[in-house]
Amino acid sequence: MENFEAALLLHEITKNNLPSIKKYLPEFTNDEVEKVTYCIRHHYDFVDKPTTLEGKIVQDCDIIDMLGAVGVARGFMSSGERGLDLVEGKKEYKKKRLSVIDHLNLEESKKIAEERAELTKLFFKKIDEEMSAIY
Repeated sequence: MENFEAALLLHEITKNNLPSIKKYLPEFTNDEVEKVTYCIRHHYDFVDKPTTLEGKIVQDCDIIDMLGAVGVARGFMSSGERGLDLVEGKKEYKKKRLSVIDHLNLEESKKIAEERAELTKLFFKKIDEEMSAIY
């Protein structure tokens, strides 16, 4: 398994406890664990952006995952888990998730994200139209 693959698999469950990464990767060397840790540490850091190709890939994959049909569904699930209503969840998603597309690192990532962003924008256009009649 490559370092960036390990980081992609582990970033959500270890991001708040980076020392725990080693227990999930007993076959990795200390250097490899540090590379995975670096990717996870910087995956949602838009100020101190990752400088390694692995870190850029992990960050881009995380951003792309926020877009499109599954990204919208996951965003609303997350909002509901935190007790936000539909209006609050929609507002948070549009503010946080649609803005991250500007932080993509790689050209190929930007191409993939553009397609997903179009679907995401269309969804929010439609939900805004429907909700304007209700709220």
